[in-house]
Amino acid sequence: DVPDAFFNDADNDGINAVLPQADGFQQLVDQTPNIAAGLFDQFQTPAVCSNFSGLTNFSDSFEGPHGQPHIQIGGTMATGHSPGAAIFWLWHAWVDEVYYCYQKDCLGLESDLWMKTDANDSGVEPYPAEYFWVSPDIFSADGWLGNQGALNIQQNNGESVTIVVKVRNRGSLPNENGVGEIKLYWAQASVGLTWPAPFNGTPVGDCPEPVGGFIGSQPLRSVNENYIDEFDADNDGNTTEILEDYTIYYFEWFPPDPDNYVDCFNEEEWHHRHFCILARIEEPGGMTSPEVSYLGTNVRNNNNIVLRNIILWGNGIPDGISPPDPPEECILVGNYTAATMNNVSFKVTFPEASDAEMLNNVELRIRFSPQLHGKWETAGEPGTGVTEEVINGEKWVRFQQENANIQGFTLAPYEIAQGCISIVPIDSSNTEGFYSFDIRQYSGNELIGGERFEVDMKSVVDGRSSSGSLEKQIEQVAEGFLIHPNPAKDYFTISSREFGADNSIEIYNEIGQMVFSAQFAGTSYDTKTDIFG
Repeated sequence: DVPDAFFNDADNDGINAVLPQADGFQQLVDQTPNIAAGLFDQFQTPAVCSNFSGLTNFSDSFEGPHGQPHIQIGGTMATGHSPGAAIFWLWHAWVDEVYYCYQKDCLGLESDLWMKTDANDSGVEPYPAEYFWVSPDIFSADGWLGNQGALNIQQNNGESVTIVVKVRNRGSLPNENGVGEIKLYWAQASVGLTWPAPFNGTPVGDCPEPVGGFIGSQPLRSVNENYIDEFDADNDGNTTEILEDYTIYYFEWFPPDPDNYVDCFNEEEWHHRHFCILARIEEPGGMTSPEVSYLGTNVRNNNNIVLRNIILWGNGIPDGISPPDPPEECILVGNYTAATMNNVSFKVTFPEASDAEMLNNVELRIRFSPQLHGKWETAGEPGTGVTEEVINGEKWVRFQQENANIQGFTLAPYEIAQGCISIVPIDSSNTEGFYSFDIRQYSGNELIGGERFEVDMKSVVDGRSSSGSLEKQIEQVAEGFLIHPNPAKDYFTISSREFGADNSIEIYNEIGQMVFSAQFAGTSYDTKTDIFG
């Protein structure tokens, strides 16, 4: 029988279960359709698997019985406008379930939830990604532009940050709603990360504070398989392209206070403020490949583990931690395992040949802790394309070329130290540009991990806050300019390639009053203001 709530206005409560007759939707006719007993028995599992030779045979045979309730109930249900009746959705939920069960139980089709390791990842396992720490499927919700994270995931002056994870499905069926979890973890940005430490919150080295931990988990929601856009859902005129479904998860997180780490790892100052985020899809079947301590092996072998370890340098938070002079960004290097790590080296690489051109314009250096630097000196300062330099009494190592590396370290169990990166212009009049480079840590030939630096060169050299990799963001904004953050609270930045030497900005409230105006020069303008209330 059709439940009262789904049959016209059977409850006499003024709520009709069919769209208005005035719009061409007929009232339903029969609330108690006479469906033949056993009509659907042959389509139930497990018998259905032996009743039909394949999906086409199953579908053709099911079409007639599926249509019987449409005809018996009548009215709109018996027309091409049947979705205008609420009972249509209840009935087709069951029809879809019958199809799903046949495909899953009889044809062996499955879902395959996954996340991108890098922009070129298609979900095939294993995926030998060179840079396994640059997942585009983890990003900051506060900087979401065109599904990309435009803000750092970093310390936020005691306020929460919202982290977004994007989950896809490359299988042949939707996954079952509510089965399995998506889990999120954090760690202080480091090139030496392993699994499960430090993501399990275990303190390492001489630091009483955890340098990683669990953020949260959520039940997995259903994601459809890829589909042909035959109805042109994206309105691009192409009805043969394959579109991808996905679902988005939001996690609110309060990053740890950097003041809690000032006495860690024998450092006099703590300039470390960015975080690595690890996302894991955990389903009843487990991972495709067994997990090991090397995080890169786990990410490459399993398409449901991804990592984001990226610093957008030049993306500081207003009123946040001021960068030192010269500008530095610090990460952690070291050994998070209980075994000695031998033949450790650190290398600088560039994802594109054009990125390496930054070495023509700036001096790129790394400063280790005195203890770690001392190990390098004791080993005879081995390496390629590097030189030791002393600046203001501090010992630095300068990277002189692409693939420059610093070798000769042996790291004791849980030996962790800071590695601070400095960029100093060779010619202060030639500091424009946006570059990317990676600092990598190896143990012998085994790549342990890396950190991506995406650099807005001018903002780094000037020591000011900006909107991060500005050029990459502007390319995503069809209107030709970017206002960030949007919505804004107490500050904002407006940027455009088309801005010149004489620009003006005026902001009006909803009743037409001008509440802010300014004149500025250059491609970007940022300010603090209380106009947003």
